[in-house]
Amino acid sequence: MNTRTINGHRNSLAWNLALPGSTHRPSFNRIVTLMAVLVTQLFAILLVWPFGAAGAQVGSLELVHQTPFVAADGELETELRWTGASMEDLTLSAIVWAPISEEPGIYLEPSEVRNQISADINSIPRTPNGNLQFTIPIRSFQADDERIWLQESGVYPVTIEVRNDSGVLARLRTNLIRLPTDIAEIPLFPISPVISVSSADGLGLNEAIQLLEAHPTLPLTVLLEDGLLAQLQSDPVLTATFAAALGDRTIVAGTQQNLDPSALAEIGQPEFYHQALAETRQSYSDLGLHLDRQIIPLETGITEAGVELLTTSGFSIVIDLHTSIGSRGSISSDSGSLTVVRIDDEDNTGLIIGSSLSQGSSGVVQRAHRLLALLAVRYQTDRSPVILGGGGIRTLDLQAFEIILEALDRGGMMEAISIDRASLNSRTLPFRPQENPDQNLGTIAEPLSAVQELLDVYSGFRVAGGPSPEGIQLRLLEGVSRDLNPTARANAIEAVAADLNDEFAVISLPEGPAITLAARTTAIPLTITNNSSGVRKIRIRFESDRIRVAEHDQEILVEPGVSQLDINIEAQSLGVSSLLVTVLTPDGSRQLATTRFEIRSTAIPGLGYALTGTALVFLVIWWFRSISRSRALKKHPANASEDDRPERGSTESTGLSVDPATNPSVEPTSDKDKADTTLSS
Repeated sequence: MNTRTINGHRNSLAWNLALPGSTHRPSFNRIVTLMAVLVTQLFAILLVWPFGAAGAQVGSLELVHQTPFVAADGELETELRWTGASMEDLTLSAIVWAPISEEPGIYLEPSEVRNQISADINSIPRTPNGNLQFTIPIRSFQADDERIWLQESGVYPVTIEVRNDSGVLARLRTNLIRLPTDIAEIPLFPISPVISVSSADGLGLNEAIQLLEAHPTLPLTVLLEDGLLAQLQSDPVLTATFAAALGDRTIVAGTQQNLDPSALAEIGQPEFYHQALAETRQSYSDLGLHLDRQIIPLETGITEAGVELLTTSGFSIVIDLHTSIGSRGSISSDSGSLTVVRIDDEDNTGLIIGSSLSQGSSGVVQRAHRLLALLAVRYQTDRSPVILGGGGIRTLDLQAFEIILEALDRGGMMEAISIDRASLNSRTLPFRPQENPDQNLGTIAEPLSAVQELLDVYSGFRVAGGPSPEGIQLRLLEGVSRDLNPTARANAIEAVAADLNDEFAVISLPEGPAITLAARTTAIPLTITNNSSGVRKIRIRFESDRIRVAEHDQEILVEPGVSQLDINIEAQSLGVSSLLVTVLTPDGSRQLATTRFEIRSTAIPGLGYALTGTALVFLVIWWFRSISRSRALKKHPANASEDDRPERGSTESTGLSVDPATNPSVEPTSDKDKADTTLSS
């Protein structure tokens, strides 16, 4: 297997060990002490272990492969590359030392020899490419054979040397992990492997596909880094291959825009994060890749408001990729519980220092097996889950990671678990949120809110054509990205606001002409100009004290260009009236255009007819009563001429009944006269 080194920064795949709840997290003093010990041991190595009789190394010995775990009565199989001269008297020896009881012993010089085995180098089998196949058999019981007796399980340092009669020509250090006899009855050490895939530095898609295909049953968590989406979208064939290699394993990714959810929550804009999540999930879903909806990787600290936002978004696990040392554990909010697990390199710092100062050759295989040995030592006192891999800032050899995955495939004393299982251990610890978010968005809180309101209005105004609300929203999301500095962020938001205002200026009305109405109701034309490239929805309102418009406060769709709308008006009085026309957005919150009509009405409106009709009725009644009274007055005796007046004593002049019995001076003349003695005036 060829050695391949991937150098990177934040996106590089790195050794990172996170021990949720572990009591073995190295402190600063521990690291300093370890560095001092390693430097001391380096000098001891140079002084104590001479190479050859003249003190010069005459060959090199490299560990190409070894079995990760050895059964109680099994064999440690190694493949060695010897590049020195072939001599008749060369011997290959393996010295097995006393087991390591504490983690620092991984880096210290062993002092107590348990046993050793040697063989003539020319008698050792070789691989087709010429490497030595050196086997170290062990046993768990006393016996009289060449096997090395290792009574206890544990991690045993092994020194492999090439020597002749003059002394040691080359040596290397590795470790033998001897499994317990009753391995099937003891709990396994849980390891959660995470691979970080990036389109830039780090593990690329092709390498990730190889890893996934080589270990199809491992519950790998695949973390998709920034920029990978664009690469997947541009290569459908590679995307399909990647999806097939993934199978049903967990894939997680942050939002396409590098957002700080806590910062957005602090300024009351959680919808920005929700929208970014929805956009990211949809983009991956369109490619046949479905992100886990309960796990989110974050590179920012988390505040209490951020916890609420994340749980509201449906997340229960956060993979904390924050570069500073922070808290881990579980916290509850009104929306649910959130568990924070951490992939940092506080433990990894010690590993890298130990690797750079390791004994003899510092090959990739040795580094990988040194990591396995460290975990095996830790297993003796702390079996808290380890989250291994993920994004980081260290240099990682891809071959080394493959060795770890192969060890997990073999089982042995370690068990590969999913990251949600690994998070269970952290749920017993309280998580302490940050007081303030990493990103300060306070200076753009008000402008951002104002632009968001504009965008909401624009969404109802635009029907088709022109900038889409989704595209403008994407610009806003990019504007609050952590990748921008405060000045660039403010400029981005101002640019969006200016563009939205320009979009609202596409509607115009001409100056209203003077109109004369000859009829009480009629239709007049209203010209509306839409200078956009698509249909726009508007609301029209009309205001007048003497003109009524049937289309008042209606929503209409306006096609691009010049459109004419017939509006039906009704004059409610004679004379000149002013009609104000206002065009607004559908929600009525923003005025788009306005004009005014001067309307002269010469037609008698309905109220005039009613008043005229009423006046005529009163006039007819007055005429009728006047004529009746005039006729009555003419018939009255007081108004008669001398010739028409009745004689004295006549009853015609009084209109009253006269009784002869009470007035003897009046005598009735005839029967007819008697009958007519009663008159009505």
